[in-house]
Amino acid sequence: MNVTGLDWGVLLAIVLVLFALDLLVATLRPHAVGFREAAAWSAFFVTAAVGFGAALGGLEGWGYAGQFFAGYFGLGESPTGSRDPYGLRRAGQGAVRAVLDFWRPKAGEKAPDLEALVADAAQGYKGLKQAPDVVAKSVAAFLLDRLAYVLTARGYAADEVAAVAEAPGALADPIDALQRVEALQRVRRERPDDFAALAEPFKRAKNIVAQAAPGAAIDPKLFEADAVRGLYEAVSRLGTDGGAYEERLRALAELRAPIARFFDDVLVMAEDARVRANRLALLQKTLSHFYRIADISRLGGTS
Repeated sequence: MNVTGLDWGVLLAIVLVLFALDLLVATLRPHAVGFREAAAWSAFFVTAAVGFGAALGGLEGWGYAGQFFAGYFGLGESPTGSRDPYGLRRAGQGAVRAVLDFWRPKAGEKAPDLEALVADAAQGYKGLKQAPDVVAKSVAAFLLDRLAYVLTARGYAADEVAAVAEAPGALADPIDALQRVEALQRVRRERPDDFAALAEPFKRAKNIVAQAAPGAAIDPKLFEADAVRGLYEAVSRLGTDGGAYEERLRALAELRAPIARFFDDVLVMAEDARVRANRLALLQKTLSHFYRIADISRLGGTS
């Protein structure tokens, strides 16, 4: 990043103006500061910080946000509990908000991949106390937590935010994650019973697949029960994963009955190794359709 003397001069002027506002305007008349006034000034300074970050990201690239966080985390200065001396949580929220509120990708333009930016930034530092991949992983987890915080603060249910945040790709495209949360909220409100009923079998399927190796492909010739065939046909009707998130979620909600029947009638871990691997592959395929939008196992009850 090429920072000229003029750039530093403009930055210094902005900081001095902000100091003047805080010291002269806000305290010009001695008075007890009420809640509204405090909230207004807080909102102003937070907006100014987010605006500065958005301008920097738009003009110079979002990688500098990654460098900022990677440097602090690499030196062991990550926030812990109530300790956050460098205000990294607020800065993290600002970075996330700058992407969500100010980034408008043009046609064919990729959204800022915060995970990739952080990984690149960590690799560029010398003399860190931790290995670059460890730093990148820590910063990514931190920013994912900040993304979840921002979305929850905007009124989305905590379990819906967790479902999207823990599915792949939330940090790789925060704007897409916001769209997935919005779609999940709307469709879940339409069909609360379906999503409440899907959460438990999804969690069960997730645990089973995690503990065993599914087959490479599904072989319909190995189906021995109608419940297995029924789930396979229902999943096959889903087709590809294209289309709007709301329509895809409505289609996924239709799996409630075939999934319930599958677990009621079928022993997944069959004695025959080929049959067992085939059933695990079917569960893996079923899960994958959900995972591209949200981890439904994180939903607890109705919204």
